[in-house]
Amino acid sequence: MTPLKFKSISTLPVLIVLMSVILFYGCQKDEGDITDAKYSLSGSASGGLVIPAVNTSATGSMIGSYDSRTNQLHYNFSWISLAEPATDSIIVYGSDEEGVNTNVIRTFAITTPGTSGSAIGDAALTDEEEQTLLSSEWYFVIGSNASYPEGEIRGHIIATRLN
Repeated sequence: MTPLKFKSISTLPVLIVLMSVILFYGCQKDEGDITDAKYSLSGSASGGLVIPAVNTSATGSMIGSYDSRTNQLHYNFSWISLAEPATDSIIVYGSDEEGVNTNVIRTFAITTPGTSGSAIGDAALTDEEEQTLLSSEWYFVIGSNASYPEGEIRGHIIATRLN
């Protein structure tokens, strides 16, 4: 194999600079891009966050994860000390404003019903659901229809990027 020969010595420095620029800009990562990102999700729920606020000793939480490459959400909602057994689903509302419930985004089936219980599972999100979740615009409500028609506890889900 013969070495590469240049007709002019001035061509070599230009070629090196050009290749360096291409390599530098081609390897930069766009931090604003959500493609292939993983997120940790968390939220705490209480009666004070319900609209309007309710007086209860019940509490709850949500932990989970989200993979934007696959659009897969893994969730684990749990609660203790509700006045009555929870309804058949957890309702997630969207809002970018604290103290306001807007539209219902999604419901999650309760897997362990009762005054203390959980809802654990996986779900594929739409692009619109992903956008509101990753903007931390999700609020969840848990409760019984009889005593607390607006929910006994409410929590805010916060998405934190891991990579």
